[in-house]
Amino acid sequence: MKNKKSSVRVLQVIGCMDCGGTENMIMNLYRNIDKSIIQFDFVVHTKRKCFFDDEIHNLGGVIYHCPKYKAINHFLYCNWWKSFFNKQTNFKIIHGHIGSTASIYLKIAKKFGLYTIAHSHGTKMSLLYKFFSYPTRFIADMFFACSLEAGIQRFGKRICSDSNIFLVFKNAINTKDFLFNPSVRKSVIKKYNLDGNTVLITVGRMVKVKNPYGIIDIFYKFLSLNSKSILLWCGNGPLFKKIKQKTKLLGIENKILFLGIRKDVNFLLQASDVFILPSYSEGLPVSGIEAQASGVPCIFGLGVPRETDITGNCSFLNIKDSDLWVKQIELYSKFERKNTKNYIIESGFDIYKTSEWLTNFYLEKY
Repeated sequence: MKNKKSSVRVLQVIGCMDCGGTENMIMNLYRNIDKSIIQFDFVVHTKRKCFFDDEIHNLGGVIYHCPKYKAINHFLYCNWWKSFFNKQTNFKIIHGHIGSTASIYLKIAKKFGLYTIAHSHGTKMSLLYKFFSYPTRFIADMFFACSLEAGIQRFGKRICSDSNIFLVFKNAINTKDFLFNPSVRKSVIKKYNLDGNTVLITVGRMVKVKNPYGIIDIFYKFLSLNSKSILLWCGNGPLFKKIKQKTKLLGIENKILFLGIRKDVNFLLQASDVFILPSYSEGLPVSGIEAQASGVPCIFGLGVPRETDITGNCSFLNIKDSDLWVKQIELYSKFERKNTKNYIIESGFDIYKTSEWLTNFYLEKY
């Protein structure tokens, strides 16, 4: 690793660096960006150790811990940022991924001469979030969003119609890690004893917006049609215990492999036949792009933006109609897997091209 002072250091601001869609997107960029030119440092809104902390340190990044904003500590929060920029004078660019307080820390950063980027990662926003986030559109120098709808919801149509200050920044992945490989599929099926089963997979945090109870209902109904089925569930979250209890009540706990937070989703996708994500709302799910890169057909809820479909092998269904999901799963389970590398690259979701573009963008603004 080169000397930390030899590269341009960009400050990434986020809630915490656990294993979620936004965090994975940042880490995909971080792993693939030329760190002799650009180096990431992080401000997180937690004191605890997070999932990616060790990897960040190994890649040469520094993690700073700021207080979590609670409104009653408004002045403490503002003073932390002022003190931070007084001490850390090597930053010229701040990239804000946490939106609720972006109008605070980006405004302070701007007073210290930093170039400011606001990045929207979702479409589901509470009124309180919108209230606190609204001033950001009058502060930031540049606006990124994972989809056009995520941009409009957060920044408004006026900003999103101006290509000089707004960009749909695609949640790119390392395409080569996900390419379909029949021999890998065979070995993963053997490892998890999946042979002879229709294998469904879902990836995401166990939170309400991801509709985890809907996942159970859909899978339960599909089992009544095809008893030789398994669901691989990658992720964790506050609803895990309740979800586990529901599967026991339905008598299907032995049909679901709760695999927790994983670093080998690319291998698990090889063994899967259908990817399901019946979310109420999504910005643009990285997991959906990864599934398509593996050649897996996908079924999404209507809250997932249509921009997610880059291979033409995706369906968007009403999450209230589980019977329709079951029919589509049955149809997709007979799908013939293909190499989708060109779809990923041509659609702008390849990490090499994205990280190269971002490097040049940062250097222009430095």
